Amino acid sequence: MIPMTQLSGRRIGASALLAGAFACAAPIHAADPNLRPRIHDWHVRYTIPATLDIIPTPHPGWDLPALHPTYLQLYAALEAAGLPIGIMLRNGTAPVMGWQDPFALQKTLDHLGKIDYVFSDFESEVEDLALISMIFEVRFHDSPLVANAWMGAYPHYPGTVDLAAYSQVTSDRTYNASLYGYGLDVAMPNCYPYSLFKMHTMPEFWGTFIAPNVRSALFWAPLERAMTAKRALPPGHLLIPWMAPFVNNTPGEPVEIPPKEDGIALMHHLRLRGVDGYYVLESFVAGYSTAQYRLDMNNAWHELDVVFDRSGPLTILTLDTDKVSGVQWSGVVRDGAVAVAVSNLGNGPVNFTLPAIGWPAGETIKVDPGTHRLFISVPPEPSDPDRPLPAPLRGDLNGDGVVNIADLVILRAAFGACPPEGGCPADLNGDGVVDAADAQLLRTMLTSGAGS
Repeated sequence: MIPMTQLSGRRIGASALLAGAFACAAPIHAADPNLRPRIHDWHVRYTIPATLDIIPTPHPGWDLPALHPTYLQLYAALEAAGLPIGIMLRNGTAPVMGWQDPFALQKTLDHLGKIDYVFSDFESEVEDLALISMIFEVRFHDSPLVANAWMGAYPHYPGTVDLAAYSQVTSDRTYNASLYGYGLDVAMPNCYPYSLFKMHTMPEFWGTFIAPNVRSALFWAPLERAMTAKRALPPGHLLIPWMAPFVNNTPGEPVEIPPKEDGIALMHHLRLRGVDGYYVLESFVAGYSTAQYRLDMNNAWHELDVVFDRSGPLTILTLDTDKVSGVQWSGVVRDGAVAVAVSNLGNGPVNFTLPAIGWPAGETIKVDPGTHRLFISVPPEPSDPDRPLPAPLRGDLNGDGVVNIADLVILRAAFGACPPEGGCPADLNGDGVVDAADAQLLRTMLTSGAGS
């Protein structure tokens, strides 16, 4: 623990202290690729979810004491399952100056002996001092199983100019960026559609560099903020943005809440641009529960697994954004598979030419205003002459790989006795005749989803 007298000076003094200390420190992080990508959640912090691949992130010392049995049991369960262990510190549990339990981190580390993630959300006048203390407690711990933890802090990330800021005056974040890297190796930009991002449509703040409408501004700004971090991210560091569907920070000035389709599309774009995971805050939108938002984000993330789970190098096709047109596109290529997302939140239709990878060169698609489109192309598996052919799907009379209404039409056309030479696929019950009994059996397959 650093004595309070050593932490005087919130701006220059704090940065100088960090820089001097870490100039003498050992290399900060031994990156473990098995710990990425990871999904964290503000509210999932007591048990391991049974259905979603979210890493619980306890808040030791905040809602429960740091060594409460609930948390100790969770840590033990995570370790037994071979899952990463992470925690979140908040204002009241900030080292040195936390008003609720300033020793929460120390107690937790002493008990665990190892930890994979240490995050913080310090929003107070002593944020810098709390952050420095947190970094020192972890990075200079006696055990490398603690000292090499991934560390991130809301909303710190590299990149000294954030064009997603509310105005050109606030876009300079040189000081904030200087705190990233001195012990922090997880960039955690806040990628929410803030209502205040409507300022990106106002010439008085941005001149001609403005979005065509408020919805496009609220979509562009979180994406650009993540890319500010991505472009400046040091090798081996992680990008785990904070996510929420909408945050109203302009009370009394109504801004239309973006539809949930925008949040789903934003997650597609972020993964296609190389984020290593994400951190769900919560939903503040009436009628859109946090549980549903959590599920929507998880589904959107895994919708792209068909490309990301392939072997071979991953090529990210673009990190650029287009504020003025309101049209954003993202894409990746891996092992012959391609995924491209196109979002048109401009004021008119656009013709977008897909990259000449995985599609016919120059193929152009129309994207209507206010819509998102996702394209995935996965090459067929190479043929293997030694691999037995799959058995024909029962009820699939047209051979398209599914049992559906088209097969029922074929069956009705085949009503009658089967030919004596055999070969009667519509005779599903094998009684030598295609009749109502076979039709009823096929209807049962349709209802149950067999073969779909």
